[in-house]
Amino acid sequence: MIKSYFQNRLSHFRLLTIIVLVIPLVTYILEKKISTENTRIAVSNTLSIFYNLLAFVGVIAASIRSRRVSKKLSNGWAILAVAQFATFSGDVLWTYNEVILHATPFPSSADAAYLFFYPLFLVGVIFLISTKLKPVEWIKRGLDISIIMSAASLGFWVFLFAPTLVSQTGVSPLEQVLAIAYPVGDLILLFALMVVLYYRSETSYSGSTWILSFSVLLLIITDCIFGLQSLSETYISGNLLDLGWWYSSILIAYAGLYQAVSAKTDTLITNENANVVALRTRIPKLLYYFPYFTIAGAFVLLVVYHDSDLSVKNELIIGVGFIFGFVILRQLIVLHENEQLVKNLTKVLEQLKLQTRNLDNANKDLQEEIVKRNLIQKKLSYDAMHDALTGLANRVLLINRLDHAIEKNIRENKWDYSVLFLDLDNFKAINDVLGHTVGDLALIELGQRLNKCIRSVDTLARFGGDEFVILLENTRKKNVTLSVANRILSELQRPYLYNGNKALITCSIGIVQGISGYKNSEEILRDVDIAMYTAKKGGKSRFEIFTIEMGTAATYQFMVESEFHRAITNNEFILQFQPIYRLQSGSISGFEALLRWEHPMRGLLEPDDFIPIAEDSGAINPIGDWVLNEACSQMHKWHLEYPDSSSMSISVNISGKQIINNGAVERIKEILNNTGLDPARLNLEITENTFIMDQSTINDHLSDLRNMGVSFSIDDFGTGYSSLSNLKIFSINEIKIDKIFAQGIEESNKSYEICKSIINMAHQIGLNTVVEGIEDSEQLRIFQDLQCKFGQGFFLSKPLGAGEAEKLLN
Repeated sequence: MIKSYFQNRLSHFRLLTIIVLVIPLVTYILEKKISTENTRIAVSNTLSIFYNLLAFVGVIAASIRSRRVSKKLSNGWAILAVAQFATFSGDVLWTYNEVILHATPFPSSADAAYLFFYPLFLVGVIFLISTKLKPVEWIKRGLDISIIMSAASLGFWVFLFAPTLVSQTGVSPLEQVLAIAYPVGDLILLFALMVVLYYRSETSYSGSTWILSFSVLLLIITDCIFGLQSLSETYISGNLLDLGWWYSSILIAYAGLYQAVSAKTDTLITNENANVVALRTRIPKLLYYFPYFTIAGAFVLLVVYHDSDLSVKNELIIGVGFIFGFVILRQLIVLHENEQLVKNLTKVLEQLKLQTRNLDNANKDLQEEIVKRNLIQKKLSYDAMHDALTGLANRVLLINRLDHAIEKNIRENKWDYSVLFLDLDNFKAINDVLGHTVGDLALIELGQRLNKCIRSVDTLARFGGDEFVILLENTRKKNVTLSVANRILSELQRPYLYNGNKALITCSIGIVQGISGYKNSEEILRDVDIAMYTAKKGGKSRFEIFTIEMGTAATYQFMVESEFHRAITNNEFILQFQPIYRLQSGSISGFEALLRWEHPMRGLLEPDDFIPIAEDSGAINPIGDWVLNEACSQMHKWHLEYPDSSSMSISVNISGKQIINNGAVERIKEILNNTGLDPARLNLEITENTFIMDQSTINDHLSDLRNMGVSFSIDDFGTGYSSLSNLKIFSINEIKIDKIFAQGIEESNKSYEICKSIINMAHQIGLNTVVEGIEDSEQLRIFQDLQCKFGQGFFLSKPLGAGEAEKLLN
């Protein structure tokens, strides 16, 4: 989108450039029609001032925008701006003398400003050159420039210096120096041009480099023509030569603006056609041959002007001698490079021969290694898809085949499959009484028995410790599935024998058959798991076929209740940590600990999926103790490992049934002592509905904990049993504004006024405010403007694992 914006800006920029390029030509034509010479000169001088001012503005823009790319580059453009300002000042002074005072003194104050331009321009260009060249490359390019400058100096001597010295006889020394200074300045400009072309910076955009080069070239040509016309006394102010100076200023302005726009987008935004790109590619190549063209020009000068009236034979011979010296030095460097290249190439060839021999030997070893690895890969592939104990398919292979079955069922409507989920009813007793070794042997035998009950096309997988899943394929007839289930129940009626001891292992089976409409394996495993628990609840050693009614809340609650103890024992509960930010500074004030359940069958469960059930069943107390212990332990660990986090707090949601428990204060105190967390760094979040319970007990417990240093927040404020009296009665430190008020606040005036009122009220009674659910930058800005102190939400940070949170702290 940014690129498109600047491309649109560029089209306007190009149109403006075309207009500015046409204006000088039009104004020149109109100027020629002015009959009064003084008026024509005034118009010409004014236009010169305007175009120099335009160039100054363009170069200043380049300096400002280039600062984000390189400070050195910005300084270079700044010095060029000073140089351009010198020219602008010279034009102003000259116009004052010529138009206001009707005098053209030589020398004048304008000459000082004009001459100041040349060295400043060179210094600015030096700041633009690249420093990433190798030393030998610097020398080579320096010799190229020396050759060109020597040849150019000969040309200047023949056509400008020598004639100027002859014409300036009888004038003051100052006038002689100034007459020579302007051609010297042009040589300085030529040197600057060569520096730009041969040492152009990598951070300077190529378009601005070439445009600047063309402007300098045009300025040099115009100055030289002016010098020749001055020698021949044919120069008239306001003639066609002014166009050269005007267009030179325009090109400098264009180069500066191009650099400014390119630096702002950090890319080349021009859409150049193929011819322009090809020209840009060829010009750098021509630079390598350009010194040799100038050598030819020097020889022409020597041949034509060695016996001229200017008496420049000695100067020409010395100049050509210098050129010869520079050429010889450059060729010596090239010869040295070629020798090094040959030596390096010889070494590379020898290394290639050695590497070829080593590769032949390595190839033989590799062939043997490939054979070994193929065998290992086959074993690893088998192990990855099979259970290590029983040799049956594992969870990965089963889900893979189940996914294929789902796809085939979608393609072929008449092709059905069924899934059976088996859970052993009393297997824990075998492990406890006979030991885990005997239990493992029993699982192996059980796998062998189950394999006898299914067909070769079916898949039997060990899904967990004592859980098995069977995939029956092509079960269009329903009695196929029921027949397998009955065979399994019948087979398991035979007791398991070990060292004369008998043990009966039964199972409960859940069945999903006649499958259609399922999109993935997770949905099937969810439903067959429900059917299995229904069978277990119905008396064990039986099967149940899944029906829609089994997916009711009662069945789900039963399953969840029966799994809480296992979830704590198997560490299926995990905590995620969502950062809470100070909205005004953007720093982290702490984290909120969020409970998640990594269920082996149903995946990652949110608190709303099981916390209400835990509260109803009484399991909330051990779960809540686990959450509080883990959160406090983790925060204390971070305080030790990251000293900068010592002021951060951990916020933990606590159920009303936890806080009302008689031993709640002692239990929280015990957890804080065991984990080592400072009570002042613990913030407990309670919902408004908690306050409708035993208010006296709740207030006593909150006061006791508050005296220990623990702070409290009202979570989801404004969505539950809201009463402002609660803020007066109970020891509350903070209000958490529910995310329903944050969502759409930028569009809803009601939400905005509600949030504003809550925040203002909290400020007045000394409570902090935390807004939940900040989802975008506009919501963040609104709550910053409302002076809400803290905030959290996915726009700021999603809930993080402990490892991700540590990366954030680090």
